[in-house]
Amino acid sequence: MTKVQVARFAELKGNKAGFLDTRLPGGAKENLKLIGRGSSENPLPPAIAGDHRYVMNWVRIPPGGGSRMHSHPTQEVFIPVEGAMTIYWIDDDAQEHAISAQPRDCVSVEGGAMRGFRNDADTEALMLTIVTGHDAGGPLIWHATVVAEENALAT
Repeated sequence: MTKVQVARFAELKGNKAGFLDTRLPGGAKENLKLIGRGSSENPLPPAIAGDHRYVMNWVRIPPGGGSRMHSHPTQEVFIPVEGAMTIYWIDDDAQEHAISAQPRDCVSVEGGAMRGFRNDADTEALMLTIVTGHDAGGPLIWHATVVAEENALAT
């Protein structure tokens, strides 16, 4: 028998504090897990169970919010659906780059690269993110500046 699972957007449970950067300026977001366990920093179970070999999430991003610089060992794909998003990354020469991704654009950042995103608009944005390679999304590695800011808040 074919197994079918459905995740209704209106029924998803969001997490606004699931990541280290959510307390930092520019780190506000709400993560709504669809498929895959994702980072261990966000303990909510996904709406669709099972090991799909990738992680897929909706992310609601308020004005000025986003995700601070981080990396995964595998690719991450960003697809803004409502509102434009700025996707930024650090290349192999330690240079930071940014691109404005419009609704329904698709930006893929290779595994291991530091990357982040932010909502530079004055309205909430909605984006679909996909981390490839395995159900858990792999370890989330924060840029040293993000860790330092979080440590300063904790003291």
